[in-house]
Amino acid sequence: IGSEVNSSALAQKLELSKVTIDKYIDLLEQCFIIKKITPFNRSVINEIKHPYKVYFWDLGIRNAILEDFRNLGQREDRTVGGLWENFCVIERIKKNTNERKRVRTHFWRTNENTPKEYDLVEEYNGELSVFEIKTSPKKADKVKKYSVFFDSYPHSTFNVIHRGNWHEWLM
Repeated sequence: IGSEVNSSALAQKLELSKVTIDKYIDLLEQCFIIKKITPFNRSVINEIKHPYKVYFWDLGIRNAILEDFRNLGQREDRTVGGLWENFCVIERIKKNTNERKRVRTHFWRTNENTPKEYDLVEEYNGELSVFEIKTSPKKADKVKKYSVFFDSYPHSTFNVIHRGNWHEWLM
C-alpha cells in the first residue's frame, strides 16, 4: 500500500503475464477493492510518468488477506506509515466525492538519484493542492517544500496531514 506498482516486475515475480496482472488490477479496482492513483506530471523533465500506486478502499480486507489484525503499536514501522497513508488518501477521496467535488487525485515523484515525493496531489478547478502525510506532528515539522515542484507549479497550496490535524482534511 502506498508504494509504486510495476506491473512487469509483479508479473515476473508471480510468473504471470503483465496483461494478466493489469487485468487483475483493473478488476480489483472495478470491484472497489483497491484504488489506483496515477502520478501527476506536466512533462517536467524529472517527473515520473508510468508507475501507479494502489490503495485499499477497506483496510480490513487488506488485513484479512495478510491475516494481520494486530494493533498499530505491534506492527512494523513501515506498515504503520503505509496504513496511515492509505487511510488518509482514501478518506480524502471519499470526502471529495461526498462533497460532489470532481477532484483528480494523483501522487508526485521525481526520478532523480534522491527522489522527491508528495503523497497526494489534487487537481480541482484548475488549482493544485499538495498533501504530505505523516504519522506524527513531529515528523510533519520536518516536511520540506520541494522547489522543483513549486517552481514548476507556483500557485499550488501545500498541506501536511498528521494524527494531530487529520480531521481538518478528512472529515
